[in-house]
Amino acid sequence: MNDEAGYASESISVGFEVHAVERVNAGKLVALAEVGITVEGVEFRIQGVRVMRLPTGLLAVEAPRFRRPGGEWVPAVTLPEELKQAIADEILSMVEQKG
Repeated sequence: MNDEAGYASESISVGFEVHAVERVNAGKLVALAEVGITVEGVEFRIQGVRVMRLPTGLLAVEAPRFRRPGGEWVPAVTLPEELKQAIADEILSMVEQKG
């Protein structure tokens, strides 16, 4: 199968595992998580995934981030929405279990 640019595309295996969730409770920061994303058998570890309390009281999961020279904070990792949402759901489930 070819994509719009004419490159061959194929399906590959991608999975994830939440390795750890540590409660922090420091202001808006509720917890930090470590996630492994496996692509075709090769695991990439993402540390510093943040669980933040929103002004509404709900929790949100955010990618680790860094500050650009101009002072802007940006995500250190950008994931496809479907994968990002699945990881966030798993992390929030684990945070809720830890109470």
